[in-house]
Amino acid sequence: MTFLNAKIKESLIILFVREFSIMIEAGLPIISSLEILYEHQRDKKFADTIKQVKEAIEKGETIADAFSEFPKYFDRFFIGMIAAGEASGRLDTILKSIADYKERNFKLKKKIKSAMTYPIILFIVSIIVVAFILIYVIPVFKNVFSSSGDSLPYITEVVIRLSEFVKKYFYFMSLGFFILYLLFLKLKKIEQINFIIDKAILKLPVIGDFFVKIAVAKFAHTTGILLKSGVSIIDSFAISAKTVGNKVIEKGLAEVRSDVIKGEGLADSLEKAGVFPDMVCQMVLVGENVGAIDITLSKIAEFYNEQIELSLETVVSMIEPVMILFLGVIIGFLLLAMYLPVFNIAGGI
Repeated sequence: MTFLNAKIKESLIILFVREFSIMIEAGLPIISSLEILYEHQRDKKFADTIKQVKEAIEKGETIADAFSEFPKYFDRFFIGMIAAGEASGRLDTILKSIADYKERNFKLKKKIKSAMTYPIILFIVSIIVVAFILIYVIPVFKNVFSSSGDSLPYITEVVIRLSEFVKKYFYFMSLGFFILYLLFLKLKKIEQINFIIDKAILKLPVIGDFFVKIAVAKFAHTTGILLKSGVSIIDSFAISAKTVGNKVIEKGLAEVRSDVIKGEGLADSLEKAGVFPDMVCQMVLVGENVGAIDITLSKIAEFYNEQIELSLETVVSMIEPVMILFLGVIIGFLLLAMYLPVFNIAGGI
């Protein structure tokens, strides 16, 4: 349910930002636009949030400050962009950029989830099939072997014992896995644990490279948009670091930001952090030299978005045969363990 709610919330925000930008571009006052939006909003909680934002602005708060009171719906990127839009007087353009950015990220998430659906289903089916064989099929063979009175091969005895264990403790094992899953979700909220998990993910072959590309694309796209909108490079890094989705790269960006504050070059700082591909550092160096870092970052984002789609196909094409092989080996082993005594009996006739 949490996953579904997150998806619904994201689509609501995208639609809200898109409609808000159209109204501002058409010349409607901010207060009137927000009033129309909350009156026609079907989600009651989100409608109430928009209404509170409107009331806060009416009391004299800035638009960015009013939205910042609701971090559940409006993240740091959104707030930073809105503040830049207020300062530059280009709120309609900024809102359009936010909507485009969020739509792009939303579509990427959908592509990844869609691509991973088949491997996940295959994994679940594998577990169900193996559990079914252990709980229902192997006990039938056990009864047959018991009636024959012959000694059984070692692997057959092991599988029978495993079957008895799973059948006896199936519900406890299911409960145990569920508790472990809940514990994992709790531990992921701890900063240090999250950092260790993200570090391990980055070291995985193929998959680690895939997640690096996603993080780089998010960083480059977010920072590029912020810089074009007039946000300083220091503030841009503080905001974009929170959007990359990996604690190791987030820490690297924090170090880069600290180095830039000290006066070091951006490209040198990125290279020093040790978490960014050489191509990114080289392109940023070119952008620094010509004074067009925002344009360079946008080009980097475009390149890595294309690479993500290609890598996604590679990752999925790699996972599928591994899962099929895993299922085949496990079921093959179980069947071999059950049919070995049959072959021995047939050989002795």
